[in-house]
Amino acid sequence: MKKTNNILLNRFIDCIKFQFANDRKLKYKVAMIIIILIGAIGIHMKSSNADTIRLDKTEKVKEKEHSQTSDEFYIDISGAVNSPGVYKVKKKTRVFELIEKAGGLKTDANLDAFNQAEFVKDGQKIVIPSNEGGDINREIDDKTNNDGGMININLADKSRLMSLPGVGDAIAQRIIDYRKDHRFSKVEDLKQVKGIGDATFEKLKNMITV
Repeated sequence: MKKTNNILLNRFIDCIKFQFANDRKLKYKVAMIIIILIGAIGIHMKSSNADTIRLDKTEKVKEKEHSQTSDEFYIDISGAVNSPGVYKVKKKTRVFELIEKAGGLKTDANLDAFNQAEFVKDGQKIVIPSNEGGDINREIDDKTNNDGGMININLADKSRLMSLPGVGDAIAQRIIDYRKDHRFSKVEDLKQVKGIGDATFEKLKNMITV
């Protein structure tokens, strides 16, 4: 069987040699076909690589855009800022950075009423309060006028409280801190604040109200 296969192979080779001997152009034709096949294969591989690179670039662009979108959100800021509105910010943006985007603080902004170092959150509404001219302060002024000029210890700001005899910066702050959790129901409750004893209260009781 092996001998038969060798005979057939030799006959096939002899046939090819005979064809090349009788047709000198045949070898050029075969060479041309081989070159064309090699060129076609090369073009196909190059096109496949280009499609792969283009796809990779497209995916990377999409991933980058998605990453940028997920790292940004919107915050609404109003109150005592020069340009209130809705602003697009990045994650880990702090309140003071948002204020800068909103044109900075107005001169009457109450800096003690909020934390400028706090991180903002998506969809958050931030209102910067004022020391003067706001609705709360108008309420305080109206209440003070209705009380005959007496200072309401539930509503007065630090500067008003410090105008009372014997009340300095530290005690005024203690009064503000105390009323965050305990509303003064009567003027005598003021003695619950550290630093205000009977002697100090006697000086204040005719100048304050609740």
